Amino acid sequence: MNRRNNKGGSLLRNIIIIAVIGVILVGGGVLSFLADQASRKSPLEILPYPSAELWGYRNRQTSSREVYYKIRDASPDVVAEYYQSRLNDHTKGTEEACVRLPAEGEFPASELGPGVPPYAFRCLFDNSGFQSTQYTQVTVSPGLYNSDPEYNTEGLTVVQYVQVWQP
Repeated sequence: MNRRNNKGGSLLRNIIIIAVIGVILVGGGVLSFLADQASRKSPLEILPYPSAELWGYRNRQTSSREVYYKIRDASPDVVAEYYQSRLNDHTKGTEEACVRLPAEGEFPASELGPGVPPYAFRCLFDNSGFQSTQYTQVTVSPGLYNSDPEYNTEGLTVVQYVQVWQP
């Protein structure tokens, strides 16, 4: 009879150990999920081109904004290569690519309105997940002439970040 009690005690002890491990794993999963969701409640920050100067920003909504940079010493092609490298790091080398619009040449002058660059590169850094949104779209374009010195970016490269995150 003593042997039977020991077996029953071992079985109960094993069930308790398994239950505790299960509770720890489920609790850890819930905490991990909540931490992941909380991390998407702020903009996805992409390191700007090394010599980029902050030009300004505007909040579009409580959970989105536009940030502008201007770069004096690099062409749009060189800056786009930098962001492609950052995109490769972000996606861990998948086939995601910055896209040039149009793919070759420039938009016809008849399609251009005031303030529209002749071409641009777009890179999408997406960190969205289950029921959560967090991304930064980077647009790199040549600067444009403007009679207002504050907005004249002729000869410069302009970078725009559109950032969206969970409220």
